[in-house]
Amino acid sequence: VSPVTSAEYPQKAYRPRHSIMSLAKVKETGFAVPTWEEALHSFLTQFN
Repeated sequence: VSPVTSAEYPQKAYRPRHSIMSLAKVKETGFAVPTWEEALHSFLTQFN
């Protein structure tokens, strides 16, 4: 696997340069959003 720029990777759909999903509305509901590390740990402990 080698890193490439967006210009080097052909895509059919336009992708915004800085498109980050906001979790603000989810957090406003009081739902606890785990970090990816916490979610991975939780997932892996289900198999051990």
